[in-house]
Amino acid sequence: MDVSPQRSSRRRRHSQDSRSPSPEHDGSERDMRTVFAMQLSAQLRRSDLVDFFSVAGRVRDAQIVSEKGTRRSRGVAYIEFYAAASAAKAVELSGQRLLGVPIIVQPSEAEKNRRSTTKQYTADGAPIDPLGSVNCLVLVRNLAVDIEPGDLARFFELFGTVEYCRVAPAADITGSRDAAGWAAFAKLEAPMPACQAAERLDGLELLGARLRVRMARRSEQEREQRRIADERAERRATEATAEAAAAAEQQASAVSVPPSPPAKAATAASPMEVSPAPDAVAPSPAAVTAAVAEMHQVLLLRGMVDPSEETEPNWREELEDDVGGECAKYGRVARVFVDRGPSGDIFVDFADTAAAQQAQQSMAGRWFGGRKIVTELVSSEQYQARLDA
Repeated sequence: MDVSPQRSSRRRRHSQDSRSPSPEHDGSERDMRTVFAMQLSAQLRRSDLVDFFSVAGRVRDAQIVSEKGTRRSRGVAYIEFYAAASAAKAVELSGQRLLGVPIIVQPSEAEKNRRSTTKQYTADGAPIDPLGSVNCLVLVRNLAVDIEPGDLARFFELFGTVEYCRVAPAADITGSRDAAGWAAFAKLEAPMPACQAAERLDGLELLGARLRVRMARRSEQEREQRRIADERAERRATEATAEAAAAAEQQASAVSVPPSPPAKAATAASPMEVSPAPDAVAPSPAAVTAAVAEMHQVLLLRGMVDPSEETEPNWREELEDDVGGECAKYGRVARVFVDRGPSGDIFVDFADTAAAQQAQQSMAGRWFGGRKIVTELVSSEQYQARLDA
């Protein structure tokens, strides 16, 4: 019996429509097949990433995290494999060099974090849904050393804006007298980035210790809020005391003082008065200005960028804004200047030298887009010479 073309096409369509769709991979199964890579070179491309991790197994997807607007790499990436066994092999690649930079590879433990976070929220009566929770505070335990808060905050900045980061003895952070070592609180701008940071950074090996990262419990949030409130009250009291002392000093100075006798009479009547030495000359205003300029220091950052590799037309202005925002945590920044020459040196002119010195100590040896930062303090004269060049 012959079958008409129309009937045949209808049968094919019916057969296709009746097929069940391919099963979707749930989030927990995908987490088992995904790894998190950090400390990547700024020159790394997605094809380089896929080629490197293909030795562990077939790569399903790879994404390099980049900054909005500039599209500059943040030095981290997610790699998803077709098989969970491949992800386990990929973790063993941690420490190997990719484009000359030793990378860090960590497994995704999101499912474990979801279970523990749900349990914590339920026990404390806090909302389970991260989107509905006002909790933006992340607890970090098992820190090997008293790391600079700015250095630790860089890990959390991969997920969102960090409002503040505090490192202290574990007993102070957790409230337990038996806690040893160091711990930290990091507060992000929103609950979802905080939850993502807790999921991705838990288990990260830092300075020889494996971190334990989770969302803060309600009791921990309340204790941290009380600490902040106490610090603010103490600061207000100190400021009020200082203002009262300044007002009293100003009022005392306003009291009239009897005028002193004329200079000639005083000289004649006061034989004990000592005349200034003939060679004592008051410094000129130009000399004072030069001395102040010599004391003032400017922070110089080397090796952060290579101008020959930048393609965006306004990359210098955008980089100046980024560096200025990062350095503002150490003190008021008067200006950030990216050298117009081939060096790509970055000068950060703080309002005072103490802030420049603190920033230099904190930022020395840090990484930016897969590049190691070299810091140096230079005089204001050296800085001005580069501005005028």
